[in-house]
Amino acid sequence: MANIYDLLKELKKIEVEFTDPASKKVYISKSHIKRLDDNTMLIDPPSINNIICNLEINQDIKIVVKNNEGYFTGSCLIMGKELSSTSGIIISYPTNVKFNQRREYLRVALNLDVALHVLENSYNNSEKIIDIVTHDISGTGFSYISDEPLQNYYSILAKISLSEDNEQIETSCDHVYSKKFVTMNKVLKYKNALMYTCMNKYDNDRLIKAIFKFQLEQRKKGIL
Repeated sequence: MANIYDLLKELKKIEVEFTDPASKKVYISKSHIKRLDDNTMLIDPPSINNIICNLEINQDIKIVVKNNEGYFTGSCLIMGKELSSTSGIIISYPTNVKFNQRREYLRVALNLDVALHVLENSYNNSEKIIDIVTHDISGTGFSYISDEPLQNYYSILAKISLSEDNEQIETSCDHVYSKKFVTMNKVLKYKNALMYTCMNKYDNDRLIKAIFKFQLEQRKKGIL
């Protein structure tokens, strides 16, 4: 079996788990390795809702590196910041490495109200809000059905409403695909899939709990 150091390469996609110094919340953000040095790595700085997080020198973080069998987690220390043309944060190589078997996230046909805040470009604050209902959802993403495909966006912020409380879940998202299909009534529709890119751990735990609760209720009704 490979070890984490076999997977550490330039441009390798990773996830970074960190505590935001301002809010003290724990987040998981997408990142990638920009450069490997003798004792440190340069990575793309983590962000929260497309805003780069100002992490502190000597702050502890965790990185997650995946392969086909599962994923490695390791503890790293922020050693510094680089502001040259190849900017990023400098971290130590991971220690206290653990391996976890790949876990498939349960996807269920749970219908939740979501407000998609779509920023169409990076040079102004022109934002449109699309109110949708999830077609299905998991701990890593969701899909919805629409008359038009999702396209022409710079960033997406999803505000997910859980049925059991009034506290919304906010997460930035990436658009995975928009696939067209024809309904039984011969109407053209699109299935749009989105993936979370920065959801804090507390919200992710709440969402997964709601998904398993829905699955349990469906089983009691004999639907699953």
